Amino acid sequence: MYMVDEIFQWQELDIKLSQAFSPAAAIIRSDFFRGRRTVMRQLVDVVNQDGQHAIIYGERGVGKTSLANVLSTFLEPFTSETIASARVNCYRQTTYKEIWNSLLEQVELLPKHEYNALTLYDVLDTLRSDKERKFILIVDEFDRIEDPDIDGLFADTIKTLSDFSVDTTLILVGVADDVNDLITEHESINRCLVQIHLPRMTHDELGEIVKGGIESVGMEISEDAIAQTSKLSLGLPHYVHALGLASGRIAIDNERRAIELSDVGEAIKTVINESQQTVLRQFDLATASPRRQSYYFQALLACALAPTDRLGYFRPADVRIPYSYIMNSTQSVSVIARYLHGLCEERRGAALQKLGASHSYRYRFTDPVLQPYVLMRGLEHGLLTLEDVDKMTANDR
Repeated sequence: MYMVDEIFQWQELDIKLSQAFSPAAAIIRSDFFRGRRTVMRQLVDVVNQDGQHAIIYGERGVGKTSLANVLSTFLEPFTSETIASARVNCYRQTTYKEIWNSLLEQVELLPKHEYNALTLYDVLDTLRSDKERKFILIVDEFDRIEDPDIDGLFADTIKTLSDFSVDTTLILVGVADDVNDLITEHESINRCLVQIHLPRMTHDELGEIVKGGIESVGMEISEDAIAQTSKLSLGLPHYVHALGLASGRIAIDNERRAIELSDVGEAIKTVINESQQTVLRQFDLATASPRRQSYYFQALLACALAPTDRLGYFRPADVRIPYSYIMNSTQSVSVIARYLHGLCEERRGAALQKLGASHSYRYRFTDPVLQPYVLMRGLEHGLLTLEDVDKMTANDR
């Protein structure tokens, strides 16, 4: 009987662990959302100031949708008003009317499932009709909409809501790099639109996620294991969740409640094997070559280790030190530039994208999720060690 109870104990722990970490989906529960204190403080200020709205932008994979999911619940204690919130997720063909039909239906200002051909002034009148509640309305994945008029329509909406002091905060989420297109439609919305850049998470924030998740199920994790998990994730919450879950399960399989540094090393193999097919294909396209003297894998790995700016861009010179280390010889920037150019080509899956003019290009990963995967594949192939990662990422984030 004791043995059966012990088996169920470890199974129950495994289930709790899978609930604490969410590598495959955005966070939907506010108690599982950690970090982002600076951004949350900015949003509290926006909500509590009349006529203020916000636009949150940043790289793919940094947690914008998770932030949108928990935002209204987080903000409720910080305002004295009765809050009604709604969120709509956008797609390529989403229209202005569809967005507002969804938002207003969710806050019960429109009849359920009854489509209305809303104009800007219909939206204004409908929101003004409710004097009892403050509305926090979130438009997620805004940058996916292909309608060329959408920026102008929302610029007009933001200015109108602000001019008429409507007790509504509109938050646009998901603009990839900047808000220039939106602002050029209405220069005057600069005063009422707070631009919030959501950067990659810091090591401390990532450490808070993994430590909090592990401790929430009654397990422990060493400081070394926390630090290594954070560094390998390169600022992306998806990977800290994946590594935290995999490390915890390795400890559970060995009937331990304490996670050690060696468990993180084993977890790398699990994360590689369980990565999505799209990431595997991206990696294969980027690194495949019939020539034996082709070093696209090594070049891409060096890119994963290069220091970046706030939007994830790096220059060929930034890649030189990690690439020289990996190749065990000093490498020229011109050689590196050729590899970077190749990694931007469609035949290599456009693993990198470039910005700027010739001789001053900046590059970044087209899909940031590929970056930590490349790093872990480099560790798997023995091109570098965990100690090497420590050295080369010591000052990052």
